[in-house]
Amino acid sequence: MKDHVMALTDFSPLYEAMKIALVAGIPDIQGVEVYDPITESDREQDSLVQTPAIFIELVVLKPGQSLGDGRQAFICEFIFHCILSTSTPNVQQALRHYAVAVAKVVNRNRWGFYQAVERPSDISACQGEATSRDKRFASWKVSFCQHVYLGDEQVDDASIPAEVFYGLFPYVGRAYKNAYIKGSI
Repeated sequence: MKDHVMALTDFSPLYEAMKIALVAGIPDIQGVEVYDPITESDREQDSLVQTPAIFIELVVLKPGQSLGDGRQAFICEFIFHCILSTSTPNVQQALRHYAVAVAKVVNRNRWGFYQAVERPSDISACQGEATSRDKRFASWKVSFCQHVYLGDEQVDDASIPAEVFYGLFPYVGRAYKNAYIKGSI
């Protein structure tokens, strides 16, 4: 996947990149959408879902470790709801295979934002809840955590080191401080 040059200022470009990667990685997928909880009065929208489908949901957003570059750091927990019709032959087995395929797409994926998104961690899957009142759909959930940095980098001259020293492995660390070589910037 090509690297997106722009900085992430919100999650919309990340969601779009996730959609593109899922469609590319799972050829039979009929739809990928950002999860939008629907109210009881909107249940007729269930009939619009074509399966197999995935709903992307950001479920937890916690403060992350700052990189010191002015961007807002978040630890995000995402859930990809893998949806199949209950008329799918061997639907529970098919859902497990589907969840594994989705987890493979997630694994090591930075969605093209190599400067703003770290590799995912804690990738897991479990049975989900049926997504419609009349049980026409069955689901499994693939969940994972990912560190995301929002905003533009704000680096000034004061944050750039004036001197850089390097050591050659295995001669690194405090015990080899005098063996380090001064590099140029």
